[in-house]
Amino acid sequence: MRDDLLSILRGQKDLTHVFVCTFNIDFVFIESVLLRELRRCGHPTLTILADADEVQASFKAQNRWLSRLGRRYRVVPIRMDRGFRFHPKAVLTAGPTHCELLVGSGNLTFGGIRQNEEIWLHFASQNDESSVIASFRDYVGHCLTRTKRSDAARAELGDAFNAATHEWAGALDDPAGLLRSPLNEDSLLDQMAREVGELDVQRIIVASPYFDTEGVALQ
Repeated sequence: MRDDLLSILRGQKDLTHVFVCTFNIDFVFIESVLLRELRRCGHPTLTILADADEVQASFKAQNRWLSRLGRRYRVVPIRMDRGFRFHPKAVLTAGPTHCELLVGSGNLTFGGIRQNEEIWLHFASQNDESSVIASFRDYVGHCLTRTKRSDAARAELGDAFNAATHEWAGALDDPAGLLRSPLNEDSLLDQMAREVGELDVQRIIVASPYFDTEGVALQ
């Protein structure tokens, strides 16, 4: 899509919950830009899962300018095993009548949301894409097992998918369509190969900011 994520948010009304997964995090961007946009679409709760090391570094650099962390929004640091990082980028928005999920490449920073040449896939419950949304719910739930202070975030996740207050949640399909790790023991590459199956693939296009010149990962 050509629109940035903030323009997508502006088109939504009566939101109750927003969940974000990110690697990098810019607290100043959240408090000065994102929260302002969320006020216009229902003042939803905001829960952010971010890489623990990035949270620590950003908070150390920006904490003097912050006033709403822990009151208006929640940040859950996700600590991975030694040598690994929490790296997904996704935004889920939920309201009483619909839920939308964006999965892409942008971090929760000014560049990642507005300026960089990022790419996002857009899924919506009203477009019969609820299986991907259900898969993301399970992914977030599993990620929360990596932190000891997850009760509040788990409660928010449960509220967002409560069929009594969110009609779309009562009609969710079984989880499918979202390749993810660490929910699966198989690597993402193995999952991709399984999804492709017996298709006669003639061409593969890969977009990535980092790569090895020999293309070892693609061989």
